[in-house]
Amino acid sequence: NRDGVPLLGPVPAPRVCAADEVSTAIAGARIVDVRSWSEFRDGHLPGANWAMGGVGLLMTVGSYVEPDERIVLVCEEDRCDELVRALVRIGLDRIDAVITPRTLLAWRDAGGRLETSREIDADAFLRRIESPERDVLDVRRAIEHRAASIEGSVNVAHTRLVDRIAEVPRDTTLLVHCAGGVRSAA
Repeated sequence: NRDGVPLLGPVPAPRVCAADEVSTAIAGARIVDVRSWSEFRDGHLPGANWAMGGVGLLMTVGSYVEPDERIVLVCEEDRCDELVRALVRIGLDRIDAVITPRTLLAWRDAGGRLETSREIDADAFLRRIESPERDVLDVRRAIEHRAASIEGSVNVAHTRLVDRIAEVPRDTTLLVHCAGGVRSAA
């Protein structure tokens, strides 16, 4: 803090990708997808992080992206300037490219692979926690977990997942939950 952060210079102006540029653009980049949660679930780039808008955007992206990482945004082109300025304010200024939802679909139609994420309702969650072949990841804050939690759940706050990823169970059905659904989605 004493010396401050390096001067930024001009605000980043990420290029808007065409479908045939998507694979190159995402190689080695951190992908931040700000489309709606339902759109993200239905098809997102492999390894993408979902972030809702507003304060949730900065909290999520600030927790999952390191300042030296190259960022590719998945968003409507008219949101690009707003998102770039928000990310720059928290020290994330390596925003390299933007992929619009239309371009994402064109890339998929040309043979690109999208991943999906499932969401289940509370009743399905309750049925699944009875299974011995599952683990529960509680991404709420520790104080919330101490107040009430699912027996045997692993508690790692969503803002701490990068540093504590080794604690997340692997090779199992992983049920991720929070209080309202936004943190578990991120």
